[in-house]
Amino acid sequence: MNESGYAVEVKHLDKVIKHRQILSDVSFTLKPGRILGLLGQMGPARRLQCESWCS
Repeated sequence: MNESGYAVEVKHLDKVIKHRQILSDVSFTLKPGRILGLLGQMGPARRLQCESWCS
């Protein structure tokens, strides 16, 4: 947990792959004990988004 009290805090995340922007200005917070679900088509976008949060 960080000093703001959130278990996860993402601010202004952008992601570009092969000159194509796949995420633009994504921001959100999760309090401890909350669950996050990612919905969408099959493909690498969800995995890449999770990897981006951890880098």
